[in-house]
Amino acid sequence: MRDVSVRCIDALLSSCADGSEEVRDQIITSLKSMAAKDVTGILLQCEQWLTTRKHGSTQELQRFVIVKSTVEILNNHVTTGTLSDQLRDALVACAFSEMTSITNLNSEWAKESCKLMVELCDLHPKQGCGALIDPIQSTSLPHFFVMQALTGFATASPLRFLPFLRETMAKILPILGLAKQDNHRMVFANAVGTFSDAVLQI
Repeated sequence: MRDVSVRCIDALLSSCADGSEEVRDQIITSLKSMAAKDVTGILLQCEQWLTTRKHGSTQELQRFVIVKSTVEILNNHVTTGTLSDQLRDALVACAFSEMTSITNLNSEWAKESCKLMVELCDLHPKQGCGALIDPIQSTSLPHFFVMQALTGFATASPLRFLPFLRETMAKILPILGLAKQDNHRMVFANAVGTFSDAVLQI
């Protein structure tokens, strides 16, 4: 029975680039319905599909629909403790990779990948925030969507974010001088403002 389910899921994932928005929406609905019975299996298959296929070798629309399906499955069927450590770490790594592989800041795929990272941070703050904060270097600005994900997490779950505020600011403050362009300064100003608002929630 599991083999049949795997083939069905694979067929749905293969069809995620369909030209019809109605069909794409139905695929997401079907994946969510199947996740009600086997959330681990569905999430694992979505993660493996994204991880084993290079970004340039697949359609952006297809990746967007699969990422969106993953976000909605997490929203509907996953609570803290639902995911195994292995699947949790795989999803965090996958979300980070999807989010930071994109240079087009208006990409719906990028925005949805950022939502996935925020959702994972909310479910698993230590692992999610760690994946965002740890790679920040003192010699270069972090990826735009790393800052967006941190800001999104602080907005969505300020109390869950606060334990990571000190470490976040320790990484961000030394590199503020590297933000020379207006858009870079706006991103950092927005982030620091959002972090300040999170403190006010105490």
